[in-house]
Order: sequence, then C-alpha cells, then structure tokens
Amino acid sequence: AVAFLFFPSVLFWGAGISKDSVVLICVNLIIYSLVNIFILSKNKGINLLIGILFTYISLLIKPYVFYALAPALFLWIMHNRILSIKNQAVRTLVVPFVLIFSFSGLVYSIANIEQNKEEYSFIYEELEHASVIQDDLTKEYYGGNSYDIGSFEPTLAGITEKIPVAIISGVFRPFLWEVKSVFMLFSALEGVVLFFLMLRLFFSFKLLSYIRQIFKEPILLFFTVYSVVFAFIIGLTTANFGALVRFKIPFIGFFLAAIFILRERNKGGYNS
Repeated sequence: AVAFLFFPSVLFWGAGISKDSVVLICVNLIIYSLVNIFILSKNKGINLLIGILFTYISLLIKPYVFYALAPALFLWIMHNRILSIKNQAVRTLVVPFVLIFSFSGLVYSIANIEQNKEEYSFIYEELEHASVIQDDLTKEYYGGNSYDIGSFEPTLAGITEKIPVAIISGVFRPFLWEVKSVFMLFSALEGVVLFFLMLRLFFSFKLLSYIRQIFKEPILLFFTVYSVVFAFIIGLTTANFGALVRFKIPFIGFFLAAIFILRERNKGGYNS
C-alpha cells in the first residue's frame, strides 16, 4: 500500500487527470490482465480485451512505457512457467537454456540493428530525437530546472555509455543540492529515502543472496527489470526535473515494492 498508493509523488501527480495518471492506470491494468491470463488462468477472454485496450492506449500516449514493460512481463511469465515445472532436474536444465537463448537473442538483435541501420532507421530516429530533447531541456530558458547527464551519440553504443548515470538519474534525482523549489525539495527527499532504503538493503542482503532471491521469485525479477529499464529510458531522455518527477510514477511503486519484499525476505517474513 505504501509503495503503490501512498508514495507522495505518485499520490500527488497521479491524483489528477493527466497523461501520467492515465499511463499509470494502463500499466497496472496491463499487468492485471496478463497475470490473470498466463499465471492465474481465469477470465482469459475478458482479460485479453483489457490487455489489448490498455496496451493500445499506452502506446498512443507514451510508447516507451510499453518498451520497458514488455520485456519485464515476458521474463516474469517465462520464469513463472519454468518454476511450475515439478521435475527439479528438468527445471534446472531449462533455466540456463532460456537464459542463454534470451541473451543470444538480445545480442543478435543488437548486431542485426547495427548491421542494417537503414532497415531500422526508426530506432536511430528515436535515439536522435532523445538526444535533441535531452540537449534542449538543459537550456537556461527552462529556469534552471534541469540536469545534464552529458551529451551522447544517437547510437546503441552511445546510449550504452550512459546506462549507469541515466538509471541513477531516473530513480534518485533531483539530489538535495539541486533543489531550487519546494516541489523539488519533496522530490529530493523521496530520492534520499529510496537511496537509504536500497543502501540498507544491500548492506543487510549479500549480493549473491539478492540475485538468488530475484531468480527464485518471478515477481521480483519483473519488478527489477521493469524499474531499471524504465528508469534508464526517462533518465536518458528527460533532463528537466519537473518532467522527471511526473514520468517516474508508472514505475516507482514497483521499485519500492521490490525493496520492501526483499527486506521482508531478509527477515524471513512475507510468505507469498
């Protein structure tokens, strides 16, 4: 409830009728429909219609939301199916195969895109667009309410270099020393709380245990992948704090929920 309903920025920015609140609704209903179809196996017809409708709406408003959601949902559903295999030996063999297949598919796709730039020109157009927006939002006429992750080449290699700083910006910024208004102060304090919770979790939860727990529970894998990809996208393309705070709301609840669940797991609680 705290993560999804009572987080201050989500409560504030998601309360009115806006693109961000509509996208937040779409994300949750897409997840709801797919869980009912592929995991709970109930009301498949109705839930398929719900999934298609709200996927269409999200693609109309903010397509990048679906780009972050789709791979995370795929991993969640596949992982859940693998864990449903009762034979431990078969399950042990299937997991590395799926991981290798997925990684190989990703590498092949990236290599194919790089080799056939004309065929995938729309991707480079989007990257060019992101680069231009990021550069424009740092200009002084936005009243200093901006941040700069540095310029980047509109190529796959160029954005790869920005992965760490973009993710950090997408989750934790604005920092306290960047605050220039009351609204920014509240956002910065939220970032401090998130950073403190994550830092505390990492100090009490060994890295290998964290990775093991994520791969043990499909929902945690989904929360992590979705949050990281979404944070990277908005951190890379949004250099204005006002926009950044609003754009966070479709993923920040999942990020915080993952922290809460892992913390309870570390205590030996929260039985799913």
